[in-house]
Amino acid sequence: MISGSNISRALGILIAVPASLIIAFWVMTNPTGAISGLSKLLTITIAFIALVNPKRGLIFIIPQILYTDEIKRLAVYYGAVSYSTVYEVLLGPIISILMLNAGYLAGVVFGRYSLSKNWVLATLLIGVICVAIAGTTTGGIATRAQAALNIGLYMTFIPLMGVLINDAQEARQMMKVQLWMALPSIAWGIQQYYNGFSPLEYGYARTGLSPVHFAQLFGYEKPRPFGFFGSATGYSCVGIYGALSLYFTLKGGKINLLFLLVTLVYLMGIFVYKARGCTLIIPIIFFGAWCFNGRIRTLGYYVTVGSLLFSGIIFAEKLLYVGLNKINQAIAVNTDWGREVLNVSTFSDRLKGWILLGKPSTYSPFGRLFEKGEEGRIVGQNDADFHHDIITSIVLETGVVGLLLTVGIGAFFLFKTHSYLLRIQSPARRWEASMFLACGFTVSVISITTGNIFTTVPLNFAIWTAFGSFAVLCKENEALLLEEKVEPVIVPATAR
Repeated sequence: MISGSNISRALGILIAVPASLIIAFWVMTNPTGAISGLSKLLTITIAFIALVNPKRGLIFIIPQILYTDEIKRLAVYYGAVSYSTVYEVLLGPIISILMLNAGYLAGVVFGRYSLSKNWVLATLLIGVICVAIAGTTTGGIATRAQAALNIGLYMTFIPLMGVLINDAQEARQMMKVQLWMALPSIAWGIQQYYNGFSPLEYGYARTGLSPVHFAQLFGYEKPRPFGFFGSATGYSCVGIYGALSLYFTLKGGKINLLFLLVTLVYLMGIFVYKARGCTLIIPIIFFGAWCFNGRIRTLGYYVTVGSLLFSGIIFAEKLLYVGLNKINQAIAVNTDWGREVLNVSTFSDRLKGWILLGKPSTYSPFGRLFEKGEEGRIVGQNDADFHHDIITSIVLETGVVGLLLTVGIGAFFLFKTHSYLLRIQSPARRWEASMFLACGFTVSVISITTGNIFTTVPLNFAIWTAFGSFAVLCKENEALLLEEKVEPVIVPATAR
């Protein structure tokens, strides 16, 4: 007698075999190449998981985000050299993130999740931020839309983690998965530093499909490593991941030997990246976390940061034409690594924007908001309005009104953020929340004041998931405080 389980297995095989053949044929005959076809299949799979089980989708999307740019290079090198191939691959993470949000909403509709007020408010705020980004970004409509999409979609990881992840342990696990999955790319960047770049990497650069990739390989005498990421700027995520790996190494008062080895790889990645900011990022993050741990230290931190920024704007012109040369002479080191890292000349581009901020003529009520600008204009280094930071963009594009709104809203959210942080009673939990906040905040400040890196993958992913982990810890703490407030109901003896 044939059992029901045997019939199910037979039917499964009968369905699986032809389905596998059809999928294989579809992948192999994909017009832009088999690798691009495989990328489509992976996108469909991950997007389906994200829609059906968004919590699990948060984990599955990590390798897709980290390695999509390498898949893109492989797809072009071994397939069709066309923008269609690039778009097919790069659309993958965007579709998956959209499905994560759709999966949460579907879960609300079918009763799996409750609709979170915080998620609604955060998503609406992200929508407003996207509109502001589109309004302050220079370039054509496509450039503005792409910038808004790249920043806004990745920002949704904050509310998504807040509603999908239940406790600190799960948030910690998500960050650890990122550290482990990014490790091969960091190791490959170290290999690039010592042994040079592969024929595949040079071959993709020569196609001209990516001006950024071409410039970073052929525009410098010694190109910076980028691992399997899309650019050298993306490789700078080694700073956040290095800080987190060191934190996990020291967590609990005992050294975790496994994470110590991971930390050493990330420290080596920082060394070969040869950038000033990235070299100093770990101590800066730990200092920020220490400051955020106390009310007075937090206030002192913001006063110091604000004073440094204000001083930089006031003395920007003097720094540009006199100060940078003197600083270079004072910190000069006679080694290849030292000459490149301990050189502040490249900071001149940032100072040009700060000089604009120091001029009264830069400020107007609404900037260029209601002016008909030149479509698709690219600001060059010789232009009078050349700048390299978000603050100057806000002032030029939206004026004093836009700047005051941005500062006001930012100050309000900073106040609320730190009030939630300081409500955490457990010293260990508060330190961990401070660490996640410092990781996201430090790199955000660097992006706002020196150059927009919020659109760079996976750096933006690391920033927003660090903030998302902070949100999870605060949510968990608020739930604990609510439980403590609930007093047991005492039933009178006569009613028993």
